[in-house]
Amino acid sequence: MYKIIKDPSSGCFYFHTENGLTYICQFQNRAGDLSPVLGIYDIEIWEFEFVCIASDVQNRGFKKFDKKVSATISNLLLKYFIHELRVILYVCDTADGRHKERHKLFKYWYNNLDEQENFNRIPIAIDLDNKNSGLAVSAHGCVITRKDFPHPEVLQRELIDKAASIIGPKIGLFQPNSPTTST
Repeated sequence: MYKIIKDPSSGCFYFHTENGLTYICQFQNRAGDLSPVLGIYDIEIWEFEFVCIASDVQNRGFKKFDKKVSATISNLLLKYFIHELRVILYVCDTADGRHKERHKLFKYWYNNLDEQENFNRIPIAIDLDNKNSGLAVSAHGCVITRKDFPHPEVLQRELIDKAASIIGPKIGLFQPNSPTTST
């Protein structure tokens, strides 16, 4: 596992790999963007985001799988679940068309959590289309909760069922079709 450093000014976490890559990870509180009903139940929704930056031009195309990256991000995710009402939302970036690969990678990280049996992963797949341009986009993500999360029905109704309207603005001006859960 790599050493995780927290930047106190931004709240971001980062770590450097042996391959010259730097990962910057962030948990963004989404409470202000979501239904106030979640707040009534004291449910915290945190969106997990990360970016990988190559320190030099030679590493920009680097694609070798690094188990230490998986262990480091898994550890960071585990530490973020300080209580049972904290929920993590992850949406795969679609900007470069590699969102399916990112979804598979995030699923791999989840499957390799040391304490996986203590968590639930709810995959989300959403089809969005822009009626004006005729373009369509798919978004993939997931919601992770602790097994002892006390309000799954509220989470389903106020976050998962509304995922398309929450995620849509993140990837452009698209109108949501119905969200689906996938594996």
